[in-house]
Formats: sequence, C-alpha cells, structure tokens
Amino acid sequence: MESNQEKKAGGPTPSCDPQQYEVTSGGNVGLKEEKSISYSAGVIFQPNRNFNIGMDLWLTKLSNVVGIDYEDAMLAESKGIDLAKSGVIVNRDTNGYIQSIEAPLQNLSSQDVQGVDMSMDARMGKFKLGVEYSYLLYFKEEGFPGAGKRDKLGENGRPGWRNSVSLGFVPSERQDISLIATTISGHNKAVKEEGRLPAYTSLDMQYNFKMRKMGVITLGAKNILGKTPPIDDTNISRPLDTTLYDQIGTQIYTAYRAGF
Repeated sequence: MESNQEKKAGGPTPSCDPQQYEVTSGGNVGLKEEKSISYSAGVIFQPNRNFNIGMDLWLTKLSNVVGIDYEDAMLAESKGIDLAKSGVIVNRDTNGYIQSIEAPLQNLSSQDVQGVDMSMDARMGKFKLGVEYSYLLYFKEEGFPGAGKRDKLGENGRPGWRNSVSLGFVPSERQDISLIATTISGHNKAVKEEGRLPAYTSLDMQYNFKMRKMGVITLGAKNILGKTPPIDDTNISRPLDTTLYDQIGTQIYTAYRAGF
C-alpha cells in the first residue's frame, strides 16, 4: 500500500526495498486445531518383479492454518480490511511507514494444494534405477482473511517440482550401493523483481548391508560434492531457506534398522 502511494506521488519507492520490521508474537490459548481434507487417486503398473511405474494425483485442503503472511496482510489492508479485527496491530509513523507489528499466533491462513507424484523402479542384472518426481499443479493460499486466495506456486519458498534419481549396484542380495541425485526446482527470490533462485541438485551415496536375522546396517554420505544451496540475497532475515535446503554441507552418517 505504501509503495502505491509513493508511485502516485512520483517520488522514490523505498517501501519496495527489502526491510525488516519488529514483530511481536507469542502463544495464544484460543488457537483452534488445524483441519485438512485430502483426496488421492493412484495407479501402478508392474508387468514383472524387475519393473514398475506408478502415478498418484492428490489434493489437500487446509483450513485454520496457524500463521500469517504479512504480504497478504498488507494486501488485505489495501482492500479496506481492518487488521485489528483479526488481532493484528500495525504501528505506523506519521508518514504511514510501518514501525512495528503486533501479531500473536492465530488461525489466519488457508491452503489448497494439488499435485501429482510419479515413480519408476527398474532392475537389470546387478543394476537398478529409481525415479521419484513430484510436481505441484497449484499452491493456492490465503495468508490473511480478506486478501483472497491466489496461486503462490513458484514464489519464494514454494518450488514447483522436486525430483530424485537413484542409480544402484547390487553386488549380492545382501548388499547394495546407491548414488542419489535430488533436485529442487527454482523459485522466486523474496523480492521477485530481483530474479529467481536456480534449481539445486545435491548428490548422496548410500551403502546397505543386510545381516541375516539382525537387520540392516547403512553407511552414507549426504551432499558428497559439498555444494552450497542457493542463497537469497534479497531475504535479509533468512537468506538460506532451511525448510528446503540443508545448511550443514557434507555429512557422514550411519544407521541401523531391524524389524520385530
């Protein structure tokens, strides 16, 4: 809203620049439970034990989501919505610029997400190939009551697809070695006018040894090439989105699992 006023005045538009505001938040004993309804339909084709391919179409609708999208809150305010009626107080200076926001946790968001998941597994002799691909058709969200639900697919933090390809070698029925490439598609920076973050692929390795009647021992390494995830230079508070990318770098791990 501020940037629109600045544009009409014909002057600079500092409100379009990345900024930080003091936000006071906290618990709320009046929170309601989040609700979700999911629908899915799938099919799998397996002509023999060495090959299968499958597809799932799904839809998830969430309501009473705990959280607030401040961009949507400003959009709702520009439409004449009184944010205070939803418990959000925006403190401004005499020129109308935001100074601070008071926003306790509340059930203010809703989402409709639809996508398709596809998978394929094939084995030829001692080699096997696996592919898992997840593609979102839309990510509709209303981040604040009154803002209206819009498709945010491809916006910052909401990549449109993810893909995992694994190539395995099975020297014996008790051992297997896999190389896994995982890719997250590109998406807009926090300030979308500054461009997009590129697609990011990390490479993992894993070795499994099946012990007779004693479970499986796993040795592995994540991000073996030590690639740095995309850094968003327009996001002052969170340049690395840890909900999408691992910030640790190369990791060596071991695991053990057994069935009872």
